[in-house]
Amino acid sequence: MINFIDQTPGELTDMVFSPDGTILAASYSDGWIRVYSISNGQLLGVLDGNASALAFSRDGSLLTAGLADGGIRIFDLNDGSHTDLPSSHQAAVTTLLSLRMAASSLQAAMIAPPASGR
Repeated sequence: MINFIDQTPGELTDMVFSPDGTILAASYSDGWIRVYSISNGQLLGVLDGNASALAFSRDGSLLTAGLADGGIRIFDLNDGSHTDLPSSHQAAVTTLLSLRMAASSLQAAMIAPPASGR
């Protein structure tokens, strides 16, 4: 795995594995997020986002990126579309922890705190 990650341009800013361990998403300082297959190292797609933090939804279908400009972008990995959540600050989002992402559709995307006791 190190071989194909080292071949991408820019400094690695974050990386995260999907919950089932089959996909790796990695963000780089060149402003792009690359999505890889763990089984063979194949590049599955490239997403637009100067991300400093990444997190998968529990089912692995959504990827949330905390952006360097303070925004939050949610990608639907089934079709590559994204939704930008409103942001009132301009500092980089550097951590996405303890979040459970849910969406009935991309238009209704939201971030909710985890249920207590989990």
